[in-house]
Amino acid sequence: MNSGGTYIRIWLFLGMVLLNSFTTLYSQETAPPTPKQLDSLYQYHRNSDIDSLPLSERLQNITWFLEGAKQWQVDSLTCKGLMMKTWLFGKQKQYDSAIAYTQQLYDLAKANRDTGYIKKALKKLGIYYKRNHQLKEAFQYYNENFKIARINNDSIGAGNNLLYMANIQDMLGDYSGSKITAIEGLRFVEETSDLRCIGGLFHIISVSNLEQKKYKEAFTYNEKAVNLGKDSVLIQQIEAINILIFKNTRGLILAEQGYYKESISIFKSLLTNPTLQQNKMEYARVLANLGYVQWLQDSKNVKSESLLLEALRMREIENDVRGLIASNIHLTKYYLDKDTTKALQHAEAAYHNAKKRNSQKAILEALGFVFQLKEDVQQEAQMFHQIYLELQEINQSNREIYAVTRYENDKLTQQNTVLQTAKAKSQTWALGITAVLIVCIIGLGYYYYTQRIYKRRFLQLVSTRDSTTTTPKNNQNASSRDKWDQPRDVAAITGTATAI
Repeated sequence: MNSGGTYIRIWLFLGMVLLNSFTTLYSQETAPPTPKQLDSLYQYHRNSDIDSLPLSERLQNITWFLEGAKQWQVDSLTCKGLMMKTWLFGKQKQYDSAIAYTQQLYDLAKANRDTGYIKKALKKLGIYYKRNHQLKEAFQYYNENFKIARINNDSIGAGNNLLYMANIQDMLGDYSGSKITAIEGLRFVEETSDLRCIGGLFHIISVSNLEQKKYKEAFTYNEKAVNLGKDSVLIQQIEAINILIFKNTRGLILAEQGYYKESISIFKSLLTNPTLQQNKMEYARVLANLGYVQWLQDSKNVKSESLLLEALRMREIENDVRGLIASNIHLTKYYLDKDTTKALQHAEAAYHNAKKRNSQKAILEALGFVFQLKEDVQQEAQMFHQIYLELQEINQSNREIYAVTRYENDKLTQQNTVLQTAKAKSQTWALGITAVLIVCIIGLGYYYYTQRIYKRRFLQLVSTRDSTTTTPKNNQNASSRDKWDQPRDVAAITGTATAI
């Protein structure tokens, strides 16, 4: 009996020891970090933000930061770390890795219903997919971000997302869709102070009209964009380089209409601008446009070729794939009637860079020249057909996605209008009822006041009447008493009266 009790006590003791051990371990895992531990952890984050350190070292520091955040199970720190890690991968142009870690950020934010980080993650996904030349996916994420901004009544956020979407549509050659999206964006931001977004929307509408050869409309919106920078303060808000880009587009609009002299004057003026000179990619763009327009003005202009080749060289140094496509297309056109061999070389270079960038629109444009300059184009023809169908499918998909979004947006707007109307009616009724109540209260107050006055006057009249009727009765009573107390001798009275 004693032995059984001993065994029971031993097992109970061991159980308590094991339970205490598990509890201690669990509490160690979930215990919040101390201030010292937090400061040590944040040091990794600070190190990841030091520009002078190699990117590999900065990535290692943010990885250690994320490991600490995961160990202490602090989601806010994890989100902070993922924001930095995705940015560093983006800086290294490792967009696949940036997308993968941004997806982790999005999933965590969605699980926590953290709208702030959801919006940041969606924006990052749009940016990295676009930089990775996956425009269909980029459009979808910007569209999702737009819907959240719309629901939250974030006009600036909605307008900016529509600007990104319009730019993608323009890059895909859907100029009508791009204009529709950009005009919708203006509805959200035209009354705000976000001049950079407003200018961008004006610009993309202008460019889309230019591509459709609607020069009057293109110039109108270009004028709107340029005129936003009326002074240095506004130019700073829009960014000086953007104003210069708008002016470059003006030069192209004039050139397309045959106003070569005015167009060349704009390009030459831009090339002397210090801000443009510091931006090699934009400087090369203007330089290439100048050479191309000078050739349009005079096909025998000897300076055109050197300017076009110089722009090409600068773009090769900058590894500007998009710029290389444009330069090679310009040179293809330049050599088309002069040297077909060089023309074909540049057409194929444009085609190669377009495939590298996965730009369906540029691939089709480059192949159009290849067909003119090459004899056996069976392989290229198959590629053209494939890319054409792919581009049609992407543009159709984007239009359908945004059509649904516009429907939901219009429906939400109608609901808001109905709610505002109902609210206005409720407020009108409330004001009416309040006014009636106030009138009634004033009327009742006035009624009681007048009744009080009437009562007071009535009491005063009664009091006056009482005092008036009381005095004569007293005199009459006195006379009666005198009469009955005096002798009834008439003569005596008469005599007395006569005596008096």
